[in-house]
Amino acid sequence: MTIISKPIPKNGSILPKQNTPTLPHLLDFKDWTKLCQKLKVKKDFPIPRAGHWIDPTMDIEAYHQHEYLSSTILQKAQGSPKNLEHYLESLDSSEEKDCFRKGSLVHSLIEQVSIGTSIKKVLQQYIAAPKISLSSHKGVDAGIQFYEKFQVIPKKEAEKLDEKKQYLLEMKQASSHWIIKQEDLDLLKGVAAEMERLPSRMRLIKSCTPELSIFSDKRKVRIRPDLLFYAKKEELHLHISVKTTHNIDRFFYECSRGDMLFQSAMYSYELEEAFNKKFEHLYLVYETTPPYNSRLIYVPYSLIQSRFDDYLKTLRKSKSAIKRNRFGGYELNGVGPLGIEAIKDKNK
Repeated sequence: MTIISKPIPKNGSILPKQNTPTLPHLLDFKDWTKLCQKLKVKKDFPIPRAGHWIDPTMDIEAYHQHEYLSSTILQKAQGSPKNLEHYLESLDSSEEKDCFRKGSLVHSLIEQVSIGTSIKKVLQQYIAAPKISLSSHKGVDAGIQFYEKFQVIPKKEAEKLDEKKQYLLEMKQASSHWIIKQEDLDLLKGVAAEMERLPSRMRLIKSCTPELSIFSDKRKVRIRPDLLFYAKKEELHLHISVKTTHNIDRFFYECSRGDMLFQSAMYSYELEEAFNKKFEHLYLVYETTPPYNSRLIYVPYSLIQSRFDDYLKTLRKSKSAIKRNRFGGYELNGVGPLGIEAIKDKNK
């Protein structure tokens, strides 16, 4: 494991509150293209403070298996620690989560483009699997014949239908990273076309460092921003979350209400603690249905900063529950022996 760290005098755990928005700085950058070209050639990144370390080579499986707490785990405890207990008990890293399939494919596309792979080469890695009927020998045999062309696992002789199904399942699992459903291939092609339609955003993606694992030994937490943009001389630092949604208008509405700010607050806080720099946050959102629209959404820093306390409170609550192995419910958010929760009157 690669550990990179450097002691830096600490002036406080959180940067001073800044009222001047830096979004216009990003939008009005006259040398934006020139800057992106420079960063594409040399993606410079700062050395973290003491107590923090980064591993630029850690794969996603190793990251998820690390013992430190992540935003996914902490978000479960936001309302009720019982949700966290249920999540930890039912966690199975080997279980295939179909709901994340499309998001994982789009993330992989973005990551490969960011490190310099052409979109054309990325798409050439995938093949659409045919529809296979599992109710008959004929349908299963056709599926086996398709997958055996790629020799993903050693060939097996099977006669019974159940044995053939098991053999087919093993071949599908072994090739799941590149033989995908036709609808998923259509999604990748649609997102790729949308990326190529907007060259300025493509330059932004190619100027970022993708999937950098960052750890805090003090708080025992870990973060892995999808994309990090760091321009030292220009003092422009961004962390970009790549998201997929079936309804991009609904996503924007939920962002505007602040429903998705917990992860934003955690990432901004930990990035500032690690690098002593203010990081602005953007959502790069792709729709998973035709015509595969995209949006680049800016989250005001003041809004994120207002949720720092919420993040730290949830972190303390989660650590306490895990340490004592006592997971309460929503009554912990209330007052008195009954744990009553009051609805705030916004008219007052």
